[in-house]
Amino acid sequence: MRWLAWATAKVVRAGCAVAIVVGVISAVYLTDRRSGDLRTIPWLPVWLHDIARWADYHGRFRNVPAYGILALPVLVLFSSVRKRASAVVALAAFATLMEYTQLLVPTRIFDWYDIIESWLGILITWALVEACFLAERMSSRPSPRPAGPTPGPRRGAAPPNPPNEP
Repeated sequence: MRWLAWATAKVVRAGCAVAIVVGVISAVYLTDRRSGDLRTIPWLPVWLHDIARWADYHGRFRNVPAYGILALPVLVLFSSVRKRASAVVALAAFATLMEYTQLLVPTRIFDWYDIIESWLGILITWALVEACFLAERMSSRPSPRPAGPTPGPRRGAAPPNPPNEP
C-alpha cells in the first residue's frame, strides 16, 4: 500500500503544479488587460458569469479570494513552516509586482489597497493551511499514557533485591 500513498502524493503534486501555472497565467492576464471588468472576457464560460458579476461589483475586494485561491496550491506543496513562510513572501512579492505592472497599462489604475487585499488573501490562506497542518500533526501524535499508579511486579517475578545496608 506504500505505492498507493506515493502515487497519490505524485498526483497531488502534479495537480498543484498545474493549478499554480494556471493561476499565475490568469493573474498576469487579468491584471494587465485593458479593462478590469471580468464580464468583458470573451472566453469566460457561462457558469462563471455570476462570479464575474460579483467580482466586478466588489472591485478591489476580489483580490482577497483571488490571491487566496492562488496561494492554496503553493502552500500545500511544502511540508515545513519555514518553506511555507518563504512561499508567502514570494506570493506577496508577486502580488505587489502585478499591481505595479498596471502602471504600464494606460487604462488601469495602481492602488495600494489592491496590494493590501492581495496580501490579506494570501495571509488568510496561510493561516488556514497552517491550522490544517497543525491539526494533522496533533491527530497523528500518540496519546499520552493515562496518569495513575504504576503497575506492580508481574506475578511470578523475582522480588526486587533489598538495598545493601552497612
